[in-house]
Amino acid sequence: HRLNMIEKGSNVATLRMQWCAKDSLRQRRGRAGRVQPGVCFRLLLEDDLVELEDTTPPEMTRTPLENLYLQACASGVPEVASFLSRTPDPPTKLAIQFAEACLRDIGALDDAAPDHLSPLGRILGAIPIHPRVGKMLVLGVLLGCHHE
Repeated sequence: HRLNMIEKGSNVATLRMQWCAKDSLRQRRGRAGRVQPGVCFRLLLEDDLVELEDTTPPEMTRTPLENLYLQACASGVPEVASFLSRTPDPPTKLAIQFAEACLRDIGALDDAAPDHLSPLGRILGAIPIHPRVGKMLVLGVLLGCHHE
């Protein structure tokens, strides 16, 4: 199946083809026959099944955190890094620091504001795409490039 993953060097989100983990296979097996009689087919060898990971890594540990960081700020979370590190499956401190550095780099954060967001950060928090791409879109509209 496809999983949202993060490229470690570039911090870019990608959809990567990967074998399902055993927990995903058990979940899919549970759907067969729930409403009407059904059968679950797995197209892999028993030897391959043994080698699969037991669980799928949590999404928070395998995707960029910039949008989540913006949403936490917009929700009034005072210490976003501390908040994210207390989640059930917390991301690494490096991932949190990278998200904050990225948002500072593009001008989305403002420590003087009550929500720690600049006006640009508030706009980017409302757009469901990566903040770097969102900034390009916002600047494109402001500069009149959206007609081309």
